[in-house]
Amino acid sequence: MEQRLREAWAAHADGGFDEEQNSRFFYQLTYLEYQVRMVLREDGWAINQLPPILQRLEKESGFESAELLRRRLYLQLRITMDRLGFLALEQTTMDRLLSLIPLDMQTSELWNKITSWAYKQRNEQYLIKSYDFAINNARGLHANWNWVRAYALMRIVQGLFNREDLLWVMDNAEFEDHIKYIRKDIWSPAVEMGIVDDDVETVFSLREKQIIEDNGMGLMDVLKRHFRNPRFGGGNNLGSATA
Repeated sequence: MEQRLREAWAAHADGGFDEEQNSRFFYQLTYLEYQVRMVLREDGWAINQLPPILQRLEKESGFESAELLRRRLYLQLRITMDRLGFLALEQTTMDRLLSLIPLDMQTSELWNKITSWAYKQRNEQYLIKSYDFAINNARGLHANWNWVRAYALMRIVQGLFNREDLLWVMDNAEFEDHIKYIRKDIWSPAVEMGIVDDDVETVFSLREKQIIEDNGMGLMDVLKRHFRNPRFGGGNNLGSATA
């Protein structure tokens, strides 16, 4: 992984791209470096390596496409640094940074991070925005889960989350990562609300076991589900022609 990263930086230094492409490549590689460091998790990785990576993402580009990419990646890293306790991200700063990113440049990855930030802050306003984005703009394999998660966290903060919501969230979990999200963000509040009983624990245990054994639903089953339902970014059945 380290070797591939060094090779990528060497390719960037060789200048084999035009200036605009090279500018985008710089930001992509910078963010990739953060992701590599996060996976490797060497001693002191966050405090030693995140600040200089953030500094690189603070450097503006003279090319619009690269600058819009930089703004999104910068905000994503700011959210991570807030979560790790290195650099607080207040709502006024979030408002400003997000306003600099056009809607068509906002991604599910960005909004998943915003959802986590908003839940940590108990920020109902941004959880509603996250839910709205997931319903109307999220695309990809996890589009269904994105809005399920945003909806559940919004309901928890609003104090409206109930037993039926919890069972529904479990039923919509498709992969092991979804189970981890339930354990990390949803299970403790559900216990505190008194909506976890023996039956719910049994359902959750069985669902987790099924997902682990099957490694989630088969890929085509998941894709069919998304294609069928326009709310999840689909709207076409597999037998229909698409534009």
